[in-house]
Amino acid sequence: MCPSLRKTLIALLLIICFVAVGRVAWTYYDFLPAGKTEEAGRRRKDELIKSLLERRDAPPPTRDGQFPCVFVMLVGPAAPPELGKCTVPVDRSAVVDRAEVDLRYGNFLVRQTDLNMNDVSGVPLTRTYNSGDYIHPNRRHAFGKNTNHPFDIAPLGTRNPYTYEMLVLEDGDYLFFDRVSTGTSYLDAIFQHTETSTRFYKAVTKWNGDGWTTSLTDGTRIEFRPNGNC
Repeated sequence: MCPSLRKTLIALLLIICFVAVGRVAWTYYDFLPAGKTEEAGRRRKDELIKSLLERRDAPPPTRDGQFPCVFVMLVGPAAPPELGKCTVPVDRSAVVDRAEVDLRYGNFLVRQTDLNMNDVSGVPLTRTYNSGDYIHPNRRHAFGKNTNHPFDIAPLGTRNPYTYEMLVLEDGDYLFFDRVSTGTSYLDAIFQHTETSTRFYKAVTKWNGDGWTTSLTDGTRIEFRPNGNC
């Protein structure tokens, strides 16, 4: 047998061996219990979420979560309205009783805490009215028309493709989450907020199989059930 033919046969044999090994490996993976493959997928996604929450290369925030407003306290001695800064409602422990005019949009807002439970931390139930509630056509919320509370916030965003998400707060303001994962589906979608320096800075939202989970760097996790078609 000539040397060139021998080399050709050896190369062909090696190719056949590589193909056979690949088919065996794929068949093994294909026959793995579904639970193990799903668990491995969840573990990889959890590791990715952890790395995003701890990342040091995140874009710096462009806003501090405050906005210009005119406000007046509704309790205590009568006082004239003041011109200053109001804060996006991301702190769930503060008790408030005040009226505000959002100078960005001209909206009139009333924030009043109706119930406050003091345990390890304060858990206030604050009623918020917004005259310019425009995020969604349905303006009836947990406390009626244009009126909501901090436990009825919800994620909104684009669909097909899923490119960004907005976490709509009880007063109609929102936090923007940009997509940081590859793909276009909700199944592999991971969104992250880096726009404000609030407690939601570097917060991450992902699909959990039965809704959305938003994880904050302080360990807080917020679960959202799906609303409509994903």
